[in-house]
Formats: sequence, structure tokens, C-alpha cells
Amino acid sequence: MKKAVLTRVNYSKEQTTGFMQIFDENDTLVFTCMTLELPWRDNMQGISCIPSGVYTCERLQSPKLGVCYDVKKVEGRSYILVHKGNFHHQIAGCILVGKFLKDINNDKILDVAHSVETVSIINSFVGRTFRLKIEGQFPTY
Repeated sequence: MKKAVLTRVNYSKEQTTGFMQIFDENDTLVFTCMTLELPWRDNMQGISCIPSGVYTCERLQSPKLGVCYDVKKVEGRSYILVHKGNFHHQIAGCILVGKFLKDINNDKILDVAHSVETVSIINSFVGRTFRLKIEGQFPTY
């Protein structure tokens, strides 16, 4: 099974940013992208990023989001997706991916850019399923 490592790097009250690396079956790095999540709010459904840990992700076709990946067996949560999107206000506890971080809408908060393209590239590398390891500790405010 292909694998990915999401490393959380920057934390704010609005969002969490990081990067995700995709590895092939030989543990060779094949792709890196940026990630955008909500901040840590005690793993509360729809308003928090998920706990660090190791998860299996399965591809699904969402009527609204297109191709995305369902992050399975998140304790106390369901329907956590890796999907396209640009802004922290588009996230309901999921993980957005993009080529780079940029303040697209000039609100002084970083967004992810080229998200649709990034999801397509991830799909081409990982196929139907992959293992996702999420790393990073949360600050206390």
C-alpha cells in the first residue's frame, strides 16, 4: 500500500498548515504538496482537525467535491476527507491539499492554491487506497 506523511508545521486560531509527502511501495518520495486544516479544537466534529496518528484513506467520488479520499477510523469522527478547496472556511474538519500556500483572497490568511490539480496528482500516485500518517503536536492558546 502506498503511504503518505502529513507534517503539521504552522498553527493559528484560524487554521493549521503543513505539507504531505507521498511515497511509493519502495518508500521513495514521489510527490509533496501543502495542506490546510482547521485548528485543534479537541477533535470536535466539523470544527477541528483530527488527532495525529496513522489512518487508512480510501478513494471515493463525492457529488459535491469530486474525487477525494475518506480518512477511515478517526476516533469519534466520520466523513473526514482529503479533498480540493482553497480556504479555511471551506473545511468542516477535513484536509485540503494544494500545490503551494498563498493568500488568494487578500484576507492575510494563507490558502492552498492549485487544489484540483493536486488532488488529481495524488490520485495518480496512490490509486484507491493509501496509509496516512499525521505528525505534529498542537499548541495551547
